[in-house]
Order: sequence, then structure tokens, then C-alpha cells
Amino acid sequence: MDDDHFAAVWRRCNIELDEARAAYHAVIIGGDKAAKQAAARRLWECIAKTLTCYSDPSNWPEGIPQDAATIGPLPRHTLSPLLATMLSSWSQYLAAGQVPNPMLDVRGPGRPGIGPYERDHQLMAVAYIAAVRADLIEDPHPVKTTAEAFRVTERAVQKWIAEYWFIGPGAFGPPDRLIDAFKKAASTYGVHGRGAKATGPRRAKMKEADRHERRAAKKRTQPP
Repeated sequence: MDDDHFAAVWRRCNIELDEARAAYHAVIIGGDKAAKQAAARRLWECIAKTLTCYSDPSNWPEGIPQDAATIGPLPRHTLSPLLATMLSSWSQYLAAGQVPNPMLDVRGPGRPGIGPYERDHQLMAVAYIAAVRADLIEDPHPVKTTAEAFRVTERAVQKWIAEYWFIGPGAFGPPDRLIDAFKKAASTYGVHGRGAKATGPRRAKMKEADRHERRAAKKRTQPP
């Protein structure tokens, strides 16, 4: 992804984040439970997009730092101080053993969204298509290839492309690494994914991986 394209993606991520933050604050007082749930989920979705963009290799011309103590490589675009302030505030609640309202409000009736494990598989699919369109990988029919590999419809793949518009061809490393990741993701998703053509029960693997990730995240937020 060239710098001009990434700059446009980064700008859109931040605009959507500001809109989602404003929409959530608008329903905090006086909004019903359903409105708060929808607004909170949208806010977290935008936060996830922004952080994913921030860590994209296109944002780190000198390479992504490998640890928090690394000093030197700087990103092309920095995180908004407002986002950092929000995450800092919510982290302080968690460190004190309290769950902040933006996390509590996402819970409620209705079908849960996909977990991070399944989402990563879909992101890899979109990155593969982006790499083909950027002439980094040769594939005359990338959408068809992806649909067949992941055992979903081409319409589902097009939906992923629209939903994950912020994912560039370098999100999962160079082409050879991306191809390997794509094949592994397709192998799992084609059996346990949400597609109607999946050959095995999703709960057998995908949901267990999502539960494992949630348990790990919960442990990370517990005070020592």
C-alpha cells in the first residue's frame, strides 16, 4: 500500500472513530439498552480498525518495533491522543478490577459477532485479494479462489472486502508469507467457519479459539 493510499485509509479510520465516539456519548444518558449496545459495539469496531491500521507495515517504513522498549523506528501516522486517553482511562478501570461502561454496554441479546480468531482469517483473505490487485501475487480470479478455499460464497467474500476496506496487501507480511497464512486460514475456516459450505461444526474449533482468546485477554487485564 503506497503512502498516499495508506494516508487516505488512516484518515477514514480516524473520521469513523470520531463519529462512533460521538454517537456513543450521545446515547450514554437517556439512550435505551439496545441503542447503547449498538453504539458501543460500533465504537469498539472502529477502535479495532484504527489499531489494525496503526500496526500495518505500511505505517512503519523502518520496520515494526518488536517490543515496547524499542526506540528509533517511527510510524508515518501516530495514534490520536484522544484514543490514547480513552484507552488509558478504561485500562485504569480494569486495573482496579472494574469494567468500564463501554465494555459493559456491548453485552445484550442477539447473536454475538465473530471473535478475533475468526476475524483474523477473514482479514487474511482480504489481504490476499489486495495483494493480487496490487500485482504482488498472480491469480486471475482472486475472489473465486478465496471463496473456494474458505468454502463460502463469492458474495460473502465481497462482503469481507467491503467490511475490511482498511486492510492492505502488506498487512500479513511479504507475499510468500501471506500465501502460507492464507492457506492455513482457509484450511481451518473451510471446516469450521460460518460459511454454508463448511464441512465441520464451527463450535469444535473456531468458538473454542475465540473462548481461549477471551480467557487470555481476561488474564492480561487482571492486576498482578
